[in-house]
Amino acid sequence: MEWLTSDNPVIKLNYYGKGKYDFKGGWGNEGTEIIFPLSPNHLLYTQIGKETYSNQISLQLAHKIQRFIAENAHRFIFSADPIDDIEKIRPRIVDSDAFKKEKKAWENWHDNQKKAKLDMIMNPKNNFFREE
Repeated sequence: MEWLTSDNPVIKLNYYGKGKYDFKGGWGNEGTEIIFPLSPNHLLYTQIGKETYSNQISLQLAHKIQRFIAENAHRFIFSADPIDDIEKIRPRIVDSDAFKKEKKAWENWHDNQKKAKLDMIMNPKNNFFREE
């Protein structure tokens, strides 16, 4: 099995039991599992507060991790090869309003960034990177 990835590739999994989990974990949350697909053949894994040694997993666990990766995506899932049943895990959404909103945001991106940069230069007290 090859790993897929997404536009939100780092999974911060809190797993409570079969079918009970969320993606609200983090470094400061003992037990959180951090999963990050590095390539189609390699995956970075750690569990906060535990040492991990395994370098191979069962096919059943691999399928579960694939589901987590797909569910954690914002919008896009990437794979070297087509994946059977991916739409059962993550249905395709067609939303013309969301498309138009995103298109408008991209059309205004340059102007918004330029204004933000000017604001940062003209108002140094609002500058996150200012020296105190």
